[in-house]
Amino acid sequence: MRDTCIDCTEKHLAVAYILLLESIQGYPEHISLAEEHIGVINNVLEMIRRLKEILKEKGSRRLKIIGSLSEAADECVLDYPELAEFIRNERIKYSINGEIDFARLEREIKKCI
Repeated sequence: MRDTCIDCTEKHLAVAYILLLESIQGYPEHISLAEEHIGVINNVLEMIRRLKEILKEKGSRRLKIIGSLSEAADECVLDYPELAEFIRNERIKYSINGEIDFARLEREIKKCI
C-alpha cells in the first residue's frame, strides 16, 4: 500500500475534477480517466475530508487550476518534456504559494512553436 501524501491526493482530486468537467463538455472518454485518478488514492474517507477542506477553504478555483496545470503537463510530455516539467513545477509552486509565472510560461510555450 502507498504512503499517504495529502498533496498528491489534492492533485489527483484536482485532475479528476477537471476530467469530469471535460466529460460534461463533450469528452465522455474522460470519465474513465477521472476514475483512474480517484482510484490511486488509497484512503477514500481522507480524500473526501480533504476535498471538503479545500473547497471550503479555497473553493473550486484552486482545484481547477491545479488540475488544469497537471493536464497541460500530461498533454505535452511526449513531444515537449522540458515544457511539461516547467508546467509541473509551476503547479507545485502554485499549490504552495498561489502564484504562477505566466510570462515565463508564455516564453516556454513559444520555444515549442
